Amino acid sequence: MLEIDHILGIKVKRTKEKIRISQRAYVKKMLEKFNMANCKFRLIPLIVGTSLSTNDLSTNEKEVLEMKNIHYYETLESLMWL
Repeated sequence: MLEIDHILGIKVKRTKEKIRISQRAYVKKMLEKFNMANCKFRLIPLIVGTSLSTNDLSTNEKEVLEMKNIHYYETLESLMWL
């Protein structure tokens, strides 16, 4: 019988009682791609009930230029795959 090690980028580990899957490699690759490899872990990134609006946008020119270089759509696509 052939043992599966990886399938669709997901690591598969099988023991007698369990089958475990991990996307650790994908998460690491995604964090590196979006320059977030050194980010801090959070269970919930925002406080529940937080409401954001255009009033929360930065008016600091440096921050605005930095945000223009962030690929939000591509980042969200990667998170949806995860």
